[in-house]
Amino acid sequence: MKIVYLFPHYAQKAGTERILIDKMNWLSNHNYEVIALSYEQGDHPFAFPLSDKVKHVDLDVRFFPLYKFSSFKRLLLTMVLRHRLKLRLRTFLQEQRPDLLICTTYNPFEIDMLSELCPSLKIPFWIESHCTYLESYSADMLSLVLHRKRQLTSHQLAKVSKVIALTEGDAIEWRKVIGQVKVVPNMVSLSPHSKSMRDTQHAIFVGRFADQKGLPDLLKIWSKVHQKYPEWQLDMYGTGPLKDWFLQEISNKDLGIVVHEPDANIMDRYLESAFLLLTSVYEPFGLVLVEAMSCGLPVVAFNCPYGPADIISDGVDGFLIKNRDIDAFAERVYQLIRDKEMRQKMGIEAVKSAHRYSAENVMPIWNKLFESVD
Repeated sequence: MKIVYLFPHYAQKAGTERILIDKMNWLSNHNYEVIALSYEQGDHPFAFPLSDKVKHVDLDVRFFPLYKFSSFKRLLLTMVLRHRLKLRLRTFLQEQRPDLLICTTYNPFEIDMLSELCPSLKIPFWIESHCTYLESYSADMLSLVLHRKRQLTSHQLAKVSKVIALTEGDAIEWRKVIGQVKVVPNMVSLSPHSKSMRDTQHAIFVGRFADQKGLPDLLKIWSKVHQKYPEWQLDMYGTGPLKDWFLQEISNKDLGIVVHEPDANIMDRYLESAFLLLTSVYEPFGLVLVEAMSCGLPVVAFNCPYGPADIISDGVDGFLIKNRDIDAFAERVYQLIRDKEMRQKMGIEAVKSAHRYSAENVMPIWNKLFESVD
């Protein structure tokens, strides 16, 4: 079976890229012919190792430099590039004739383009959701002009064969606009080592410095923690559009926060930590939760839509906090800091919970779905 995964580029060290690359590698090693299709990759290296068995094709249509131009010129150039992408994608599909195309986009233009091209070539295409449906919108004026409406409608999804959601909560929202929705959690690469140094005085945060991650709330929480337990340190790994703002916020302040660049050996950093914090406003899944749990870390997260509630068993392998309740979140962190025995017991349970998302448990679900392709 030949499967094409369409994604703008695989150059960023982020969760979606990691999941897609791991999945393509697994499929290519299990008798699937896999093509990683991009259009903005260019000469940029893949963020994570790609198997030699996976074929990579880049259509070389780059939208990201358009930010340099004025809104009017950007609009005109966007129209030109979209037409170019459509022509090149049509040629690619005519030549390759895959059995299935999977995209992870919410851009209405791309969905409209695939809805026109794939049915005409009798190629089914699926949307693999890596964002919650309710958050798949953009409200800035240029986006409204270019996209008409960011949130996808039932009309735009009419030609989509299937949507794959990561959680049942997100699937419920998708089912309001499309009938064929399945739930498959992420396959996560688990740590082979599960004994974290839970007696350390380091907590960890891993993620993009972006609005989604609730960084202002994280600052408020850790400020409270630092006042009571100044000997504890929060290590933060990541990059993103809010990183400069965050660094400015903590500059010249004694908060016990150290910001690090993304680390290719992040599993080692988990193993050096006592527990993980996640303060996201929304979280389609929560890859870092499972990774940290596989290393034996308890986790503390807001019960935001929708991922954490599927992953965390409150009071067993971590704590699930009422969404945006900063005081309650801080209290649970105090509890973990004070009680080493609790951290150890929760860490043992966290390892067990994480194995629900191993390749052995998740990929058979994908195999069954692929068998249903007409």
